[in-house]
Amino acid sequence: MRKVVYVEPKDNYQLVVIFDNGEKRMKDISDLLKKPVFSPLKDANVYKNAFILHGAVTWKDFDGNEIDICPDSLYKTSILIEK
Repeated sequence: MRKVVYVEPKDNYQLVVIFDNGEKRMKDISDLLKKPVFSPLKDANVYKNAFILHGAVTWKDFDGNEIDICPDSLYKTSILIEK
């Protein structure tokens, strides 16, 4: 199982992530915003405060609930930008 060691939220819902194998990858998460669980990320204050928890990209919504993306799914669906 891959783990995220670095995350940087960019404009237009692009995440730059570095995984535990050293790969730097980019993922467009804009499609995820259609799902109710990810809808709080439409607020820039929530989206820009991404952090890593147990190797997964995670956010807290305004109620303190955690929203995360499975690191394996993120790895498989992201684009390699640097090895």
